[in-house]
Amino acid sequence: MDEKETGMPDFVKYYQQKIDQLKQTITTLYRDNNRGEFADAPEKKLFSQHSNILAILTGTVEGEDARKLMDKVLNDKELTKVTIFFRHFENGKWKVEIGLPKLLSGYLLWNAGRYELKPGDNSFIL
Repeated sequence: MDEKETGMPDFVKYYQQKIDQLKQTITTLYRDNNRGEFADAPEKKLFSQHSNILAILTGTVEGEDARKLMDKVLNDKELTKVTIFFRHFENGKWKVEIGLPKLLSGYLLWNAGRYELKPGDNSFIL
């Protein structure tokens, strides 16, 4: 259930307007139309994978535009690379970090995929 269903639909409308305004402001201030990428600051001098991945994850860029932007993130060698904090998203797929006990094994079933988990594994790519 969400706020619309539980009793305060005016909050949904209010905060959706704020979200839409924020996305528009971010796009106006940070998107460089010549590069088709988001800059790290309004001066549009520095560009990184970070700012562009965040634009995708927050829904500031959606659909086919998001797919094209992610292609740029993965292929534009001029973008500053992500730090280890962002390494959970690699090669266009989610890297899942887990902490399995040393003797535990089995399978993770997720999104029509089956992923083998071996004793001691701590990550795998979805």
